[in-house]
Amino acid sequence: MKKLFLCARKLLRIFLPKPLVSVFTTGCEKFAAQTFLLGLLVLFLASCSSADNDDVVILGAGGVMATDFGTVASAPASPDMDDFLEFDFEAVQEEFTPYLQMPILTPSATSRRLVYTVSLRLQTDDFMPGVRRVLNTVVSSSGYLTFADIQGRDMFGAITARNAQFTMRIPTENLADFILEMEEHYNVLRLHQTVTDETDNHRRFDNQIELHQADEEMLLEIMSTLDEDDSDIAEALQRELNHIRNAIREIELQQDAIDHDVIYSNIEIVLLEAIPPTPIPEPEEEVPLTFGERFNDTVATSIEGVISFLQSFVIIVIVILPALVLCGVIGLIIFFTVRKYKKHFGNKEK
Repeated sequence: MKKLFLCARKLLRIFLPKPLVSVFTTGCEKFAAQTFLLGLLVLFLASCSSADNDDVVILGAGGVMATDFGTVASAPASPDMDDFLEFDFEAVQEEFTPYLQMPILTPSATSRRLVYTVSLRLQTDDFMPGVRRVLNTVVSSSGYLTFADIQGRDMFGAITARNAQFTMRIPTENLADFILEMEEHYNVLRLHQTVTDETDNHRRFDNQIELHQADEEMLLEIMSTLDEDDSDIAEALQRELNHIRNAIREIELQQDAIDHDVIYSNIEIVLLEAIPPTPIPEPEEEVPLTFGERFNDTVATSIEGVISFLQSFVIIVIVILPALVLCGVIGLIIFFTVRKYKKHFGNKEK
């Protein structure tokens, strides 16, 4: 204890003037002074250890608690500065992990009336199963199809890429899962999303309905005070009342359309078939022939030439043989005729 006391007094001499140190050590009982110095030493060591920790920095009461990965949470205000704040980093990471894993194009859970429109251009090498998967995903997402156009190809024609176009309505709460399902099974060539805020329009329609309802109540009140003699006025007021009620119905229909667009997001999908290119065989490396192989090839080529010539000659003879026979017959007839004629005239001369 005495060594600890001496160490504490040395530390106080560094940070406090010497008269104050003597007051603390001699102006009261020795035991109380030692206890006081020991407490100051403990507080000093605690402050040093907290300053060495770079992961957590606590800024005052009601300030912001910061970590290495940015501002995380606000420290609750506390009037007692002796209360220490404990921060669990693992709990914070578990809390923020689902948000980090959510896709970028996720419908925002706000109180505003947001209308989502998504356009997807997808590619697949398995076309018809891909079409069925899109339709099944629409059903499993509690949506419905509004348009479908599937372009096939001729069975006996050239191989061309098929395509399909779909327009569908998917509940906004299932929009993120639907997009992830498409990204998982198809090659996404393009994804385009627009968000239209219809909150102000919906509020404007509410104000218009309130104004029309006020006019309706005023007309009903006026009509209740009319007598039977005021039939013309009553008819005019009734026409105006019908006009106001029709205007209210039209505005309510527009609000219903906005609510439907908010609940069901509009998705347009273009599905393209990817035909893999025909592989081009690599040319084989030519190996130079040896002398023996070249000699054999030359002899074989010569023999093939002779055989081909003989075959061609036989074919030519066969082709012209009828003409040769006919020419021979005609020549024989002429020969024997001339011979007989000479023989007959030679006998007469003798």
